[in-house]
Amino acid sequence: MVRGRISRLSVRDVRFPTSLGGHGADAMHTDPDYSAAYVVIETDAEDGIKGCGITFTLGKGTEVVVCAVNALAHHVLNKDLKDIVGDFRGFYRQLTSDGQLRWDPGYSTEMKEESVKKHQYPDGEVWKKLLPAQEN
Repeated sequence: MVRGRISRLSVRDVRFPTSLGGHGADAMHTDPDYSAAYVVIETDAEDGIKGCGITFTLGKGTEVVVCAVNALAHHVLNKDLKDIVGDFRGFYRQLTSDGQLRWDPGYSTEMKEESVKKHQYPDGEVWKKLLPAQEN
């Protein structure tokens, strides 16, 4: 049985100054700073289970991903794990149908997908650990 709630969500902007030495540069990306938005979702489950997710960018794009993850956090925090497991589709729709973000032309489809993945995929790791293996 799945027990617990999502108790904490943190997101970090991690950067590597690769542009200083031109590492990873090409004709289109002349000054990339390899970067990532790193998300950790924690639960209040007895075993302290948590899930992690990462999105790579070439620098300032990480700021946008971090903002998007934070903008969706209220859909995730304090959510009962049993409710999410019982209706993954509904959870996904909740993340992708936020009325304040859905129509914002500055909130691109790609950025939305990346921020949703950071909420959904770490949870996938949580579910793998919490749910018993299903028999065929």
